[in-house]
Amino acid sequence: MNAFKLWYHKLGSPPYFYVFAGYIQPWLWTIALLLAAVGLYGGLVLAPPDALQGDAFRIIFVHVPRRG
Repeated sequence: MNAFKLWYHKLGSPPYFYVFAGYIQPWLWTIALLLAAVGLYGGLVLAPPDALQGDAFRIIFVHVPRRG
């Protein structure tokens, strides 16, 4: 059994998985917060205003994905 396959099958064991998840959790939080910041910037700053509602329409770019 090669090393990757052994490592992959060990992830099915809760004690091993919890140690691994605890190790990568700070990295995943960092990535998630950066991507959330990029999404908010794109939805609130880069999105063009609506012709009728103006800037108030931009909240849809944040609200709709959040509720989904």
